[in-house]
Amino acid sequence: AKQHHSKMAAAEPFDPFSFEEDDANDDQYTYESSLPPESTLFAQTVGTLSRGETASMSYVTDDTSRQQSQQQHPKSLPPKMTVKLSLHEEVSSSAVMEGGDTKNGGASSSQLFVEGKVVVHVQSSDANRNSPFCLQLYGSMASSANIKCNDHCHLLNESPRNTAISRGINKNKHKNSFINCRVEIPKSQVLSEIMSYSMNVKTSNMPILVQTKATLNTQKICRIGVQIRSNLSNKGDLQNFTIVVAVPQTLQGSTVKITKGDNANWDEMKRLVTWKIGHLPHGKSCLVSIEAEISPTIASLLPLSSSLTESSSTKVVEEKIQFPVLVRCTSEKDQISDLKLAAVALKSVPASIGVQLTRSFRLLHRVEHSDV
Repeated sequence: AKQHHSKMAAAEPFDPFSFEEDDANDDQYTYESSLPPESTLFAQTVGTLSRGETASMSYVTDDTSRQQSQQQHPKSLPPKMTVKLSLHEEVSSSAVMEGGDTKNGGASSSQLFVEGKVVVHVQSSDANRNSPFCLQLYGSMASSANIKCNDHCHLLNESPRNTAISRGINKNKHKNSFINCRVEIPKSQVLSEIMSYSMNVKTSNMPILVQTKATLNTQKICRIGVQIRSNLSNKGDLQNFTIVVAVPQTLQGSTVKITKGDNANWDEMKRLVTWKIGHLPHGKSCLVSIEAEISPTIASLLPLSSSLTESSSTKVVEEKIQFPVLVRCTSEKDQISDLKLAAVALKSVPASIGVQLTRSFRLLHRVEHSDV
């Protein structure tokens, strides 16, 4: 019996507690205690435990005729944390006409220059400190991003691929490019800009679709129309929505008329027509247009009015009448890059982490060419 008792003593210390989270209440845990093998008592204790409390128990063993009381070390629950991430992007972009094709008046892709930042706010059930956590960045554009970590954030050296799989993220769905950072925010810090990034990439998934068209009638009046639609894949509406059309010198500024669109202004000095739309609902479109007489120089290039055909006028417009279009807008619900963020617990620092993510952008988009 003594030999058996010594073997038991050399074994791994007995832990009498097992915990199970209460599905109905995130802040309540059920604990179940069991007795060690050497105890002569056979009983279990079940109860509830609130987050931040500790559980302990005493058990009695029969050692000859003496009773002995032992106190197990308290076992604490992992802290519960809410990580609030805010991602904002400043984007300038230009439409790219692949192969010079401007069919249907829309660009097939856009070249982007993105400058973004990530701000974090941590709330923790631990009153003394915020546990460090792993911030993951992934998406097809992540490998193109130039990332700068600020205070309280630094890149990890562990394998991105292995970490991504261990955290349960489907790497095939996101075309796998993972970056992992360790983030530890002091308890005294309310908001912290932990990271900034920049990238120069091409995409066909823009939040807006811009279509332009110019026509020339037999009276040598050029009509310019611009239609912009908010992408159906957007999560929210577009705000501060503004359209600017630069009127070329090939049109007579004194004859410019705004024929469609509210809140418009023609600045003859700058040769800009501006529509301050303000708000464009998700999935909706707006159409603006102007007309003006062509300049005498362009008129001299046209055939006589009696022989002016659609094909001849089209050729003149394509070659001589180019009107850049600028679109400015903001969003509080979307982003333009495909960079994704996730906050997960570090393997060495257990924690229960919930994530809240907000996205926003400010966009300046340019379309150079017209289409007839």
